[in-house]
Amino acid sequence: MPKRLKIGNAILCEHVVPGANSKHSIINMYSGDVIIWSALPTTLMLGLYVEFLDQLPGSLDVTMRLDGQRFANFKAEFPAVSGTPYVLALPLFQLGIDRDLTFDVIAKADGFAPTTVISKRITQGQNAGAPPISTTGTWQASQSSPGAPAS
Repeated sequence: MPKRLKIGNAILCEHVVPGANSKHSIINMYSGDVIIWSALPTTLMLGLYVEFLDQLPGSLDVTMRLDGQRFANFKAEFPAVSGTPYVLALPLFQLGIDRDLTFDVIAKADGFAPTTVISKRITQGQNAGAPPISTTGTWQASQSSPGAPAS
């Protein structure tokens, strides 16, 4: 059985902006599942950033699915460069959502088994329309310097 593609970072976000010197800006990255706080149906604006770590045979066939049903298929071509990850960056695409579902991306290349690149549940928040409660804490710096005697 062929081996699966080695994936470095695989990030679903709202926008990917290519920069200089092999850098990219990832805007509003989704950590964990995608939770929608508006009423359904809705349209999400998404970006996708993926690093492939294997030496690729020049191209990949990429399939995007919703609940296992293909909604997009494309071929990504890469130059023959070794020593750096191959980056697939989809800067911006629209995704219509009318119910809770699973979004996934599958990549296939000659000599490799089909590989799930990323899989995310997309669900409506419990109180759709209400802003989510922040889960980030606050941090306060100590009033004294490290090594200073306690007062």
